[in-house]
Amino acid sequence: IAVNKVLLNQLLGLEITPVFCALTHDSNGTLLNTNADTIASELALNLASSYKTELYYCFDKLGVMESLDDPDSLISQINPESLEVMKKNKVVSEGMIPKLDNCMHALKHNVDKIFIGNHNLLKPEFETFTTIHKG
Repeated sequence: IAVNKVLLNQLLGLEITPVFCALTHDSNGTLLNTNADTIASELALNLASSYKTELYYCFDKLGVMESLDDPDSLISQINPESLEVMKKNKVVSEGMIPKLDNCMHALKHNVDKIFIGNHNLLKPEFETFTTIHKG
């Protein structure tokens, strides 16, 4: 995925908030349905060279769960080492692995912190979500 950092920085400099979708295209103009988590990660890591950057992934769960059926099984903190242990022990499901791999990729490229949870994580007083950090 290529990000036009110059254009993105110009828009932000003009106080324009860009909105992105998961549709992209190849060099021939064929539309592609790209993983939205990958797009978010690439945007964040490209902005991290110019800004303090945090990445928020919002979906229907409170965050990364040990058991999808148990709302009390929230994993509140994940770092690269704990993620490898969770993968090895099959604590995280297959569907969550690409999202978490995108998180680790963004962390390696200077995104400060990443938050995963439902829409409530955008509220300052809400504290029930998963934080991804360097360790």
